[in-house]
Amino acid sequence: MTWHRRKWREPDSIRTRVLLGLLALGGVCLAVLAFLLQPAVVALFDRQEAQQTERDTRRAATYLQSQVTDLARLAINWAVWDDAYTYVQTGRRAFETSNFVPGTYQSMDLNLLAYVALDGRVISRRGYDLQRRQESPPSDRLLGAVVKPGTLAALDRPGTHREGFVYLPARAGQPGETWLVTLRPVTHSDERGPVRGVILMARQITPRVVTMYRQNLQLTLDLIPQPGTSALSEGSGVTVHVQDRHSIQGRTVLNDLNGQPSLLLRVTDDRGTHLIGVSTALAVLLATGAAMVLFALLTAHLLETQVLARLAVYQRVIRHLNDLPVTTLLSRPPEQRERLPVRGQDELDHLGMAFNGFLDEIDSGRERLVWQAQHDDLTGLPNRQLFSERVMMRLEQGLPLSVALIDLNHFKNVNDTLGHHVGDEVLQAVAGRLARRLSAQGVVARLGGDEFAVLLPQGPQVAARTLLPVLQALTTPIATGAGEVRLSGSAGLTGLGVAARSGMVGQDAWVTLLREADVAMYEAKRTGLPIVPFDPALLASVEERIRLEHALETAIERQELRLVYQVIVALDEARPGVSPVVANVEALLRWNSPELGEVAPFAFIPLAEENGRIHALGTWVLDAALEFARRQPGLRVAVNVSAAQLGDDDLVTTVLNALQRSGVQPSQLELEVTETAVLRDLAGATERLAQLHAHGVWITLDDFGTGHSSLAVLCSLPIQKVKLDRFFLKTSLHDPRSEAVLRAMLAMARDLNLAVVAEGIETPEQCEALRRLGFRLGQGYLFGQPLEEAEALKLPVPAPRPG
Repeated sequence: MTWHRRKWREPDSIRTRVLLGLLALGGVCLAVLAFLLQPAVVALFDRQEAQQTERDTRRAATYLQSQVTDLARLAINWAVWDDAYTYVQTGRRAFETSNFVPGTYQSMDLNLLAYVALDGRVISRRGYDLQRRQESPPSDRLLGAVVKPGTLAALDRPGTHREGFVYLPARAGQPGETWLVTLRPVTHSDERGPVRGVILMARQITPRVVTMYRQNLQLTLDLIPQPGTSALSEGSGVTVHVQDRHSIQGRTVLNDLNGQPSLLLRVTDDRGTHLIGVSTALAVLLATGAAMVLFALLTAHLLETQVLARLAVYQRVIRHLNDLPVTTLLSRPPEQRERLPVRGQDELDHLGMAFNGFLDEIDSGRERLVWQAQHDDLTGLPNRQLFSERVMMRLEQGLPLSVALIDLNHFKNVNDTLGHHVGDEVLQAVAGRLARRLSAQGVVARLGGDEFAVLLPQGPQVAARTLLPVLQALTTPIATGAGEVRLSGSAGLTGLGVAARSGMVGQDAWVTLLREADVAMYEAKRTGLPIVPFDPALLASVEERIRLEHALETAIERQELRLVYQVIVALDEARPGVSPVVANVEALLRWNSPELGEVAPFAFIPLAEENGRIHALGTWVLDAALEFARRQPGLRVAVNVSAAQLGDDDLVTTVLNALQRSGVQPSQLELEVTETAVLRDLAGATERLAQLHAHGVWITLDDFGTGHSSLAVLCSLPIQKVKLDRFFLKTSLHDPRSEAVLRAMLAMARDLNLAVVAEGIETPEQCEALRRLGFRLGQGYLFGQPLEEAEALKLPVPAPRPG
């Protein structure tokens, strides 16, 4: 307060002059305007009262609608449920015994729970008295009013629903009843049909419930059941009526299941506060109205003479400076710049002095601002703008050049594991190494993140020889506060580019060069080469890869994926002219894209592992294979697990959730993992596979015998089966050494109590040789191509056997 009082006493203060005028004439102005504002104030209070009542009514309606929504949300959980879907088809009593219990009605605040077939047949119904906490007879009146052919016919598709209020009029011996009801079609947990029945959940709105609503909302509300009467003819909006001097009412309509008016919601508010507010406001306006006119006149005069006229001068000067380009402003000498006028020491004068000081600061820091606009803050290297200017300048002069983009490999791991401050240290060190080796010959810039650009005044071939030792130098460990960091770089290199060769200049040529270098860098990262020069063929390859990646993103949603099943047969029962005995099947993923045609797994599986889509694909394959297994009980289905899936900490949860969704026993699922995938993280893979094995899932080691430490893997992994790589069958018929290897591997597997599958059997001679050696299981095109699901479902269920 001391500071404010001192400012008011200063004769040069605008605040002093304006406030003195306001205090002198304010009372008279307010007294004059009070007579003009009186009708508006009364109307304002009336409107605010009506708006408050309308808000209260809408709030009550929203609250009641939320009760409908909450009940509908509960119904979704019971409707989209495999057990419920099975129940409406079979009517098994076990479902009722375990779910139609008092706790169910109490936790969900239900008075009625029923399942109804689409033909109107009531499968089950249970009533419950929430007040007495005991079972009660279900309301046949409600079922008769709700379970109608028209209503049920509208619920024959997944995703449909009906919810709302239902009023049952009073009749002889029975009072009227108000219910809150929701209807949902019963489907599988993934919302697949066909719909076999409907779940009905209902909650009766008794006087006790209405009292609870009043307490929760702190409103006086009433629900008036008047279906079909004129009381509901006001529409679905809110109407407000002043009942008398002391009360005001808001009314709105609540609809039933079919969207027809069912209930009238009435909210009554007290008008006492409104009347007091109107009286008080009128008294204040009458007392201050006259002062407002003079107050406004004096205020306008003071603002014009003391503030507005001077601000107009300031505005003219600032607008003139604002219209100048930044380069012109920076280049103009200080003596040629217009300054804001300063005539005293009031607030506007201080503002003018501050602005003039800002212009002086621009003069003193002009060179520093130019440097900052063209350089990277972290590394001090030229930024994208300056680099592009240098490239375009050289293009316009027709001089030879090469542009290279350098990206640090796996730099994200540095930020994620060591922190961004260590990442900044690494970027500064890399920038220093590049600048020391290349700045004397060309321009080194940081474009952003971990991406650097180099401009060299030479053709691509010479530039590649210049860059190679620089990239090799990047592999030298970098000392940081968190220890040494080892990185490498990938570079894409381009020369004049298509744009420059075709006569393009300026921004278009620069963009084309940058795109070509980026495509080449992408290829370098993919192949692991340090430098890749741009080749027009790379552009088509990258575009094709991008097309494949975009198509893969929607393959699952568009149902373009399918599984085929290759049989694994019992070799000891395979004879010419006799259908082989199927031991189990292996699920193989196939993708038929409308745009790309049939895409081979070796083309899209690695891509899915790179972009993270492999987890969604893996989950889809598990669900589809287990659905097949559910329809073929007794036939074990093998599913391949990629290295990326095997390294996922959520693998166990994903598999167990899929088994739970399908209802298939774990012993009917077999997971195939390759030795190469296991060796990426032997400890983690062993732990995850051991957990799945403990739940009863079969584990198979695929491509056995081609890795680097097969015996170590056999000893550590919880596997029950190995599949010998097809490599061993190519020479085993004619090479005694290969046959000896097969015998040894088979004997070792038997000693370890492992089943053995020989892959790649294509001729009867191979089959006979393997059977002679003692192999009991085999797989290959000799026994047929992979089967589509419809054909695989016709396979006979095999008798139990070891493999």
